[in-house]
Amino acid sequence: MSPRFDKLLVLDLDEIERVLKEAWESVPDETPPENRFKVAKAHAADIAGCLSPHIKKEVRKHFETQKWEQLKNCDPKSTSATPQERDEGQAEST
Repeated sequence: MSPRFDKLLVLDLDEIERVLKEAWESVPDETPPENRFKVAKAHAADIAGCLSPHIKKEVRKHFETQKWEQLKNCDPKSTSATPQERDEGQAEST
């Protein structure tokens, strides 16, 4: 790994985790399961937008290049759906 990438990991990993946690925590309990990811994704983008300019850019790039997989896979209330079912739900919501 390059020194720049190592520095990026150190700086942004905590921010990425914070965005993931806060995005899912902000989804209201009454949100229908099929809409949870859409709401969390919007909240994650809003939360990332409040970070410092450099970190914001890197965090957004991380989520976009990963196609938001990390966010999709960490919904604390989505234990019943298989990854394939979650992917199908995501395809319908985009």
